Amino acid sequence: MIRRLSIVAVVALPVLPATGPAVSRSHDAAPRIVLKSIQEVRRSELVKDPQEGFSFVKPGLVLAFDLDLASGRRVVEVLEPDAVKAVDSTGEDLTAIEPNFFGRRQHVEVIETYDGSSSEFKEFKFTLALPDRQASSVDLATSLQVVTDNGAREVVLDVGRDWTPIDPDLFPGKNVKARLKQGRENVELELVPGTVKGAIESIEVVSAGRSLGSYGTMWNDMQITYSFQGRLATGMKVKLRVRRGLETETIDLDLEDLPLP
Repeated sequence: MIRRLSIVAVVALPVLPATGPAVSRSHDAAPRIVLKSIQEVRRSELVKDPQEGFSFVKPGLVLAFDLDLASGRRVVEVLEPDAVKAVDSTGEDLTAIEPNFFGRRQHVEVIETYDGSSSEFKEFKFTLALPDRQASSVDLATSLQVVTDNGAREVVLDVGRDWTPIDPDLFPGKNVKARLKQGRENVELELVPGTVKGAIESIEVVSAGRSLGSYGTMWNDMQITYSFQGRLATGMKVKLRVRRGLETETIDLDLEDLPLP
């Protein structure tokens, strides 16, 4: 069973500006967070979404948030918080959610829409444990790091079998190099250092005007390895989209006496 409450028309909630230490901004407006809705899921449900198909919803209290950004800014990622304090009106702790596949508790999930060629931020969800049935409200306090950019720059690169330096303007302060090689069954694009992965929005290998199918990515701080279906051939190009103006800002989320559905 899923119970929904649209907060917009029921509870007057302030938007919450970014606070705490942050990198310097090239724009004036800090991101603001707006609570959109609350879902109380008492048992597992298979839910159909018109755009996203079927999804399996686990029991929990799910808060959906929107982010109000300055014009031209885009949400890249909302990072999992280091600490969460959440209780209901009976004093029940709501932080002990079910671990994910990797055995970690994951409160934050970014939801995107996809139009067949690109994805766009829709909202992010914050999951808590189910409150006591006698509870009437919840308190939530945490700090979220929100990563944003102001678009991406697309370039087409000639990358060979030897390490090829990448234009330093694409990755300021980084000495980035790339090379193509034939893997056991796939074309591999290696890029160093691996710390630039967050700045890469997308990457393709193009052969004879056709993009090779992606086969997966492995990375660490030293190197990124992208695998593509096919065989290494002369004249291959690398199409790269690099995020511009990456910034990380902290939003203190502090909600008190939030009514339950």
